[in-house]
Amino acid sequence: MINGDDIVTLNSTAWIYDQPSGNIVRIFWGGERGYLNIRHHDLGVPGAVGITSGDFDNDGSADLAILKGDNHINNLLGFSGQ
Repeated sequence: MINGDDIVTLNSTAWIYDQPSGNIVRIFWGGERGYLNIRHHDLGVPGAVGITSGDFDNDGSADLAILKGDNHINNLLGFSGQ
């Protein structure tokens, strides 16, 4: 789940073989040992231009919102990809 220990970055299109298509939203999962390059999850979002997080549905869990160039927003509510 995205929480205060995780880092989310918005990147350009795929740069590594077998990544999803679209701009890459990479989530680095935090843990006892900090951040490890092997502990991440990549999402491909075509046209992504911005990201933000917050508790958008007031359930106590952090959520992720991704703004796309066409002014649409993708919400990942209570996202857990670990």
